Amino acid sequence: MSEVRLKGMENPIRKLYGKLTALKTYTPSEEVNGLFVELVRLALGPDDKNTLTAEEMDKLQVICGTAEYELEKYWAEKIVRSDDPKGVMEDFPYMENYQKLTRMEWFSLLSCEAHEEHGIFFAGGGPLPLTAILLARDYGQKVTVADIDADACDFSMRLVKALGLDKKITVINADAAEYEGYGGFNVIIVAALAGLEKGMKGRILGKIKKHALRGAHVLARSSWGMRELLYRPLEPEACDGFKRIIEVRPRNDVVNSIVIFKNS
Repeated sequence: MSEVRLKGMENPIRKLYGKLTALKTYTPSEEVNGLFVELVRLALGPDDKNTLTAEEMDKLQVICGTAEYELEKYWAEKIVRSDDPKGVMEDFPYMENYQKLTRMEWFSLLSCEAHEEHGIFFAGGGPLPLTAILLARDYGQKVTVADIDADACDFSMRLVKALGLDKKITVINADAAEYEGYGGFNVIIVAALAGLEKGMKGRILGKIKKHALRGAHVLARSSWGMRELLYRPLEPEACDGFKRIIEVRPRNDVVNSIVIFKNS
């Protein structure tokens, strides 16, 4: 078999990367949605197809973050404007994935040392803070959601109110890398897209380390294997100073892995 043919056979990611980088916008459309459905399918596949360079991976992860923001913004607006916000939210294309992820995270937290009462802070909620919504709706938790983007917070606040969850969910416009109020919570969740830039997760976790309660649990979303096509993995040095409790790498269609630490 010729080298040219072999090269062509081993580049499904590169072909898709070319199509994604050529897009002029990442606003949801039939083309955009189809390309990202294919990317997710490849990301959940075997770890033997990635031929992208480190620089290309960085660029793809930024593109994925941009596209996820646009998708969340589109659906947040759609839900808020609907006569049936709760019903329309169930149509969000990745709703089942979020339900599985939130269930995995919640029961992983319960397997750690119990707190008499959870006070949850979520760093990086975006325009559609589904994890906070599910924690409030399905598990009865009170959650404070922070995002550095003022527009995302505006979408988020309107959505939470439309769903009737404004007594359980508080939305604040704050930079997680500069926030000093972590001491008011005993569970802090760091979103996969919080601090997407290299080294930023370390800054966020450093701030949490400094200001969080001793004994507070920190849950950081990460990625592994082919799933790194979608999200930047948690950098090992970002976790310095915490006591590592558990890491969960799902083998189903849940994209993110999680690592839980204790602030000791």
